[in-house]
Amino acid sequence: MELTTQAQVDAFVASHYSSVNGSLLIGNYYGESDITDLSGLEHLTDISGPLMIYGNTQLSSLEGLHNLKHAQSVEIRSNSITDIKGLRSLESVQEDIYGSFMIFNNQFLKDLKGLEKLTRVISLRIENNEALESLSGLNNVTKIGSIDITNCPKLTSLNGLDNVSDLESFSIGGNTTLTSLEGLKNVTTLSYLLIVENNALTSLQGLHNATSIQYASIKNNPLLNSLQGLHNLENAEVIEVIGANGLTSLQGLEKITTIKDLTIQENTNLTSLQGLQNLQSVGSLLVTRNNALTTIEQLSALTQIIQPYNSQTSTIAVTANNALTSLNGLQNVLPYTGYLYVDSNESLQNLCAITGLTTTEAGVSVYLYNNANPVTAFTINNSNCSL
Repeated sequence: MELTTQAQVDAFVASHYSSVNGSLLIGNYYGESDITDLSGLEHLTDISGPLMIYGNTQLSSLEGLHNLKHAQSVEIRSNSITDIKGLRSLESVQEDIYGSFMIFNNQFLKDLKGLEKLTRVISLRIENNEALESLSGLNNVTKIGSIDITNCPKLTSLNGLDNVSDLESFSIGGNTTLTSLEGLKNVTTLSYLLIVENNALTSLQGLHNATSIQYASIKNNPLLNSLQGLHNLENAEVIEVIGANGLTSLQGLEKITTIKDLTIQENTNLTSLQGLQNLQSVGSLLVTRNNALTTIEQLSALTQIIQPYNSQTSTIAVTANNALTSLNGLQNVLPYTGYLYVDSNESLQNLCAITGLTTTEAGVSVYLYNNANPVTAFTINNSNCSL
């Protein structure tokens, strides 16, 4: 069913339908509609398919949908609505792969009040809502399969998600005034975490009760100055910390002993790997382009190189860390089958910590290039591992 004009809405109203068997489009997929008033839809309680509200640039309210209790999914895109209180009776979207709730490009929408009867959502996507300041309205939701919040420049917090305890995937990016993740305090496990390009984010506080995150990627949050919000994290398969220019250490990761893939990259003020002092095994370790990093001694507990997460080959790479002078911290790593790259560290003079990995018997493929100490994998055991 498609209602693309106000006249079509009025004709639908005249039929007094209480349900729609299939999908319902209100608006226009490809342009703007002339719809201004949904008040006559008050008899509608159930939609077996998706509800799509698209391109209604003259529509300021969803009143008229206020008796709707169920839809397979809901997508609200490119409308001039200021609120979604017209959905205040909505109790459920379908609890399978189709059960998504999407709110895109609604430039006047300030909050999500009206969704208080929802308790579960399979997928929640909130993108490009210029005026969105709050997630209020989601306060009774306890279970969400995945959350994706992107490019909402006035969103300062995640308050509204406070009762979510069952969450599998969380992605947040491009929210330029978001300062913390408060609101996720009841989340203890995540399969997937992506935090990218939130320019005002200073803290991961809010994830402080998370004990297990399978995949965590924290990228290009330039003011992030602490990982302490992860201080209860015990289990992780993959961790990436990239472009966090406010970080000076990795404190907050102390409870982790095993990571399959660990990437520490382009954190310009990171001076040490403090926080990794209990790390005992890793599959892939990449430490690269951290220009202020002076020491990796905090890796001294690392002994085992294991099977990585996304590759068949185990790898350690320490590359392009301009202030690093020594590889002390890698001296306890046992021989493994895989690669060791140490290159383009312009101040690196002491490579003695890896001499046990460079013998033929060790079985490690070693590549040493363009360091301050010009020693190679073929000459490192000739007593010239340190200048």
